[in-house]
Amino acid sequence: MGLFSVSTIGEVISLHNELYKMKISKEEEITPYFMKVSEMRDQLQELGEVMSDRETTTAVLNALPEEWSNFTSSIYAKKEATPLNELWSLCKIEETRLKAKDDVGSKEQAFTAMAKRKGKFGKFGPQRKGKRDMSKIQCFGCQEYGHYKRDCHKFKKDNNMRKREEAHVT
Repeated sequence: MGLFSVSTIGEVISLHNELYKMKISKEEEITPYFMKVSEMRDQLQELGEVMSDRETTTAVLNALPEEWSNFTSSIYAKKEATPLNELWSLCKIEETRLKAKDDVGSKEQAFTAMAKRKGKFGKFGPQRKGKRDMSKIQCFGCQEYGHYKRDCHKFKKDNNMRKREEAHVT
């Protein structure tokens, strides 16, 4: 009987150590971690070691990543210990909130990158730094080469004459 108790004590200590050494990375999801904690808590109970809610909460909160620091502080601030199922629910909610926050941050980064590119490329493609060869540009007003319609002297002259004639008619 004495040998059984020594082995039981060793298993209890080993489970406690494993529980307190577990850490969750930022990329990991919370559910598999809680399943493992729940399994370990059940194993301890089978060995006659009952973990209090306070002890379980402490182990869970110590395993959470640094990004969860505000959350862990709010749980530690409670006067009463949080039961494992309630803590699991609260952690799922916090995980969802943090993922949504990361998604918004990545969208903001994408918009910032687009704005920077738009400055370099303009609305329809890369902006040219050098002057354009105007001898290849054909005017849509007079069909001559060397200028745009907005700069066309004939088009402006004809347009001004039409406006004057319309003004005289009225």
